[in-house]
Amino acid sequence: IRKSSRTIIPVQELKEKLALFKLPRRMICIDISTIQGTDTVSSLVFFENGKPLKKQYKHFIMKTVEGQDDFASMAETMNRYLKHFNPETAENEPDTEKNNWLKPDLIVIDGGKGQLSSACRILKENKTGDIEIISLAKRVEEVFLPNQSESILLPRNSSALRLLVNIRDEAHRFAITFHRKRRNTRTLSSQLDEISGKGNEKKLTLLKHFGSVDAISKAEISQLCQVKGIGEAFAKAVWDFFHPHQREDT
Repeated sequence: IRKSSRTIIPVQELKEKLALFKLPRRMICIDISTIQGTDTVSSLVFFENGKPLKKQYKHFIMKTVEGQDDFASMAETMNRYLKHFNPETAENEPDTEKNNWLKPDLIVIDGGKGQLSSACRILKENKTGDIEIISLAKRVEEVFLPNQSESILLPRNSSALRLLVNIRDEAHRFAITFHRKRRNTRTLSSQLDEISGKGNEKKLTLLKHFGSVDAISKAEISQLCQVKGIGEAFAKAVWDFFHPHQREDT
């Protein structure tokens, strides 16, 4: 079997098993990430013909949600995403054409009937009813469809179920990665606030180069100086900040 055929088989099976109206060649899945009730972000991953299309991945930092409220965060994410395809609002979205936003055939929601019902309302409000939607509940990987009280259990060896699990897990991974980067950046900013010559650009440059605040704290002055845009004075200030006792002894 050709590789292209193998990747489309799960998509075809998904259409048949769930009785979808059209072949879900383009699928998205949204995941909400909140740690200790703060700094909520969401991720949206995009699969085309059963494979990730990373240039269509999106991140959203919540603007209207305070604390941990997954329902509200999902609603905000969907509203901000779907307005790019709503005939009444799309023309006012300059990023739609510039970023070549592709319209999905199917939205996969991580959750059960409650999450799906809420997402269906948002889909309807955005006049994007031609996009189909389902949800996948984690516990036994139940699939819920709109207006159906009973869930569908796909066979464990089903390629369609593997596809749904893959896109759900990828959305979760993408959200956690983004959340971790934001926390690292915020931690770095707070830790370097006392350093003279500080600047957001330099903080981000260091974080991008070393990957974490912990790695920056362990770097020698010579290693910090090797980073483009980081001068010797700033490198020494960073090193002194993370090694206060050694600074006092010199």
